[in-house]
Amino acid sequence: MVTLRATRFAAVFVALSALLAFGVTAQTSPGILKGTVVDKDGHDSYLTPENARRLALPITFVTGALNQIFDPETVARTYRWVVEHNGATHYAQHLFERYAHMDLFIGRDAATDVYPFLADWLERQGRMA
Repeated sequence: MVTLRATRFAAVFVALSALLAFGVTAQTSPGILKGTVVDKDGHDSYLTPENARRLALPITFVTGALNQIFDPETVARTYRWVVEHNGATHYAQHLFERYAHMDLFIGRDAATDVYPFLADWLERQGRMA
């Protein structure tokens, strides 16, 4: 039998969940509607040529093909954006086919598949410095 206390708890839980969902939606919906990341006032103040120039440094974009947190297409789009603004000299990208989000770091085969790739990249950057 459901008690009055459990019913009140459930009602409060549902109300808090709705408020939380509304807050997250209110925070992210301007960017979703514009199709880009925006500041608190809804302005596209992040993806500017000036900010792109600040990223003219060695970056390798790595992701897993199964990553559902940072979609591989979004990572590729970011790569294309920095290359478009700064040229390809500083950038590379690599897609690990059998990997999801954290698999790149704690996956069963990360030590043999991912770590050598990252170590080699870091070593090459040290030689270029």
